[in-house]
Amino acid sequence: KNAEEMSDIIKKFESEAMEIEQKYEQKLTSQYESLNLKHRMEITEIEERKNMQIANLIKNHEKAFLDMKNYYNDITINNLSLIQSLKEQMEVMKSSEDRTKKQARESITENKKLTTDLKSSTEQVAELTRQLTNYEKDKLCLSNTKKKLAAVSKDYDNLKWENEVLEMRFEKCQKERDELHSRFVSSILELQQKTGLKNVLLEKKLDKLSEVLEQREAQIGEVLAAAQLDPATTGQISQKFEDILNRKNTAIQDLQYDLAKACKAHDDLLMNYENKLQEYGIADSPLGQPLRSIRKKRNNRTDKILSNLC
Repeated sequence: KNAEEMSDIIKKFESEAMEIEQKYEQKLTSQYESLNLKHRMEITEIEERKNMQIANLIKNHEKAFLDMKNYYNDITINNLSLIQSLKEQMEVMKSSEDRTKKQARESITENKKLTTDLKSSTEQVAELTRQLTNYEKDKLCLSNTKKKLAAVSKDYDNLKWENEVLEMRFEKCQKERDELHSRFVSSILELQQKTGLKNVLLEKKLDKLSEVLEQREAQIGEVLAAAQLDPATTGQISQKFEDILNRKNTAIQDLQYDLAKACKAHDDLLMNYENKLQEYGIADSPLGQPLRSIRKKRNNRTDKILSNLC
């Protein structure tokens, strides 16, 4: 039953579809014929307008051609008249040209004469111009020289005044330098004397301690030889004396180190003094002794003491 209903529905649908298709095909055919008719009418109308436009153009061109032909005929007639007039004018101009050539030959002859006079006058003018230029240059040079002379004179006066001021300042600085040099030399000499005295005292003290040490060592040796003690007792005594000797050696080394420090300070002071003298351009001769050689001797002694300490 369902199949029959479905078959009926399909047949009904196909029948309706065919009716709709036929209906729209009829409408399409009718529309196509209507548009085709309208198109043919428009083409006919356009053809008529085109033919009318072509006819108007042909008419206008014929009229323009006729006008142009009349215009050029008038021009030709006018040109013939103009040519005749120009021929007459050429005859007049030819006769005028002959007169002009004759006048030109006369003018050339006169021009040559005037050219010769002009050349002579030009040379005179050039010579006078050169003399005038040289005169103006000399005049300007003289004016500039006077101005430069005035400026140089003014600069000379200023430099002369500045030189006097600088000489006064130089004399003042030289006096101050001499005063400072004298004070510095006095201080150095005083310091050298104090340092030298201290060094001599330290050296004497060191020499005395060395002599005492040698005497004690000799006395100890004699006592030990005379006592004829056993080895153990001799070792203890030797150890005690060795401790004493070590303390003495330490004291001697301290004195030697103080002496080396004093010599080093003295040498550094001398070196600074010499550098200052060189900086201010002063020779080191006013001290009355060669500072470099003295410092070298003290440096040798200092190096020897320091090597002994090591």
